[in-house]
Amino acid sequence: MSAEGRRVQLVRERAGSWPFSARRHPHFNLWTATATSALMIEAMHADVDLVLVDRGLFDALCWMEWYRRLGHLTPHEHRAIGGFLRVGPLRKMIHLVLVMTVEPEVAIQRELATRPPAMGYTPGTVVNTETLALLNDTIAAVANRHRNEFNLHELDTTAMSPEETLQRVAGAVRALLSR
Repeated sequence: MSAEGRRVQLVRERAGSWPFSARRHPHFNLWTATATSALMIEAMHADVDLVLVDRGLFDALCWMEWYRRLGHLTPHEHRAIGGFLRVGPLRKMIHLVLVMTVEPEVAIQRELATRPPAMGYTPGTVVNTETLALLNDTIAAVANRHRNEFNLHELDTTAMSPEETLQRVAGAVRALLSR
């Protein structure tokens, strides 16, 4: 998009900035969601044409549903957090949500391809077939539940190369910008 002369600002995923070790607690995703919200608001007031958010509020909705399913959030907490993440002023800043999924086995293969061969594969707390399958189910449920609140563009990247995925993403953004 920048090559086309558009002024683009990226709001990067906040997970890498999390200052604590506990990542399987709702606090982790609450922190990333609120940090992302603040950066989205800042970006909306910047002199740019396009703001891209890596793992934004819809992503947080998916994680909060996952925590609810695991019993880490009560139904009341889940509704309250979901209400905040979908509050009008935040939701109106979001013009397109790319909902990207991949089959668990392919996700693990892709993860392994980024590691040195000597590391091998040891199932992690999230990167394992059972959890990844549950996450895909969770993403599908959240997409179905909030389809009328967000402009969703769903991509199953299982059979796509990184280049094809990027082309599909760019195509969805260009289609939005041409409206």
